[in-house]
Amino acid sequence: IEGAVAIASVITNNSTLEVLDLSRNSVGDMGSSKIAIALKSNKSVRQLSLRQNCLSDIGAMCISLTLYDNKNLQTILGCNHSIRYLNLSNNEVGRKCMLDIETARRMNLFESEKETIRQKVAFFLNNPSNTSYFGDSMTVECMPYLLSAISNTENITSLYNVVKYVNMPDLFEPKSCTGCADSIFSNETDTPSAFDKNIAIPAIVQVDDCEPSSLL
Repeated sequence: IEGAVAIASVITNNSTLEVLDLSRNSVGDMGSSKIAIALKSNKSVRQLSLRQNCLSDIGAMCISLTLYDNKNLQTILGCNHSIRYLNLSNNEVGRKCMLDIETARRMNLFESEKETIRQKVAFFLNNPSNTSYFGDSMTVECMPYLLSAISNTENITSLYNVVKYVNMPDLFEPKSCTGCADSIFSNETDTPSAFDKNIAIPAIVQVDDCEPSSLL
């Protein structure tokens, strides 16, 4: 675990490392979790190998969540968007977990980081089971990707309901000041209602169009 912690501290802010081969180093699930956290901040690593490292589903899923964490849109923005090749062979990882990891890896195969993030956001919105869009808050950096991901839909209800759910109360709460007109939402009946979980979600992403699998 000490070795994994040391490696994690080095790669967190490294901007030149492109290939990280940790094969046959007994990293284990705990070490994998440390490396996974560090890789979320890394934008240069393109290839990662954790082959034969005593990983179980737990350690493998830590790596998977580094590539695609669909807790909410903010966690998606904080994922790693650069790793395109991933080798987790010769570990004790189940088939379902491997398929989930491969799905996450394939989302990093787009030409640019911006397009990768846009596609991840679109994939998230396309899943009707995802209703916690922003968690406790959302940074301004996430909004361009959100708007871009749903810009092709003609369903304005989808756009409105997503945007109104942003935790930015200044957009919707009544405001007044001396010499100023009341907010357009000053009438209680005009305040946006609770988020509608049944809104239509645009189907605008085709993950199957990605490159063939390289997971061994």
